[in-house]
Amino acid sequence: MWRLHILLLLCMSALLRSLRLHIGLINEKGTPDSDTAYNVDELEYSHAVYARMESGREVDYYSFEAEAGFVPRLMLFVTTSAYNKRGFRVSMTLTGPGIPPEGLIPPAFAQPFNIMGADYMLLQSHYAPVPQSGQYKVRVDRITGEGVYAFCVGSGEGKVSEPEMLQRIMELLVSDN
Repeated sequence: MWRLHILLLLCMSALLRSLRLHIGLINEKGTPDSDTAYNVDELEYSHAVYARMESGREVDYYSFEAEAGFVPRLMLFVTTSAYNKRGFRVSMTLTGPGIPPEGLIPPAFAQPFNIMGADYMLLQSHYAPVPQSGQYKVRVDRITGEGVYAFCVGSGEGKVSEPEMLQRIMELLVSDN
C-alpha cells in the first residue's frame, strides 16, 4: 500500500512540474501587424503562446524587451497532428537591435516532444544572448497547412498558469486533432 502512495506522490509531483514548465497564453485574434505585436513580458519565466494559423492568417508578430546578454530561449512548436495530417509548417524570424535587418532565422528541424500529454514537433529553437538592450520582435510565418502552434520565450520556470487558461489551451489543442 505504501508503494502506491509513493507512486501517486511521484505522479502528482511530475504533473505539478509540467504545469510549471511555462506560462500558457493564447493569441486568439492574431497579430499580423508588427506595430501591434503580441507583447510578452516577465521573461524571467518561460511563456508559451498558443495560436491557430490557417489560410488568411499568414503571420503573427510577438515582441519582448531584453537587456544585452539575456538569453530568451526561443522555441517554435506545432502539434504533431497538424504536422503529420495537414502538413502544417511555420517558421520564426528574430529581429531587433544588433541583428541584421533581414533578421535571424534559426535552423529548421523536426523533433518530437510530449508536453503535458500533448504531442508536438519542435521546429526551431534559438538559445543565444541578445546582442544589445532593446525591443526584439519575432515573426511567425505560416509556410504550409494549418493548425495550432506554440511560440515559447523566456528563461525560467516557477510561475503557474491559471487553471482557466490551461483549460482553454487544452480545448484549443483538442480542436486541432
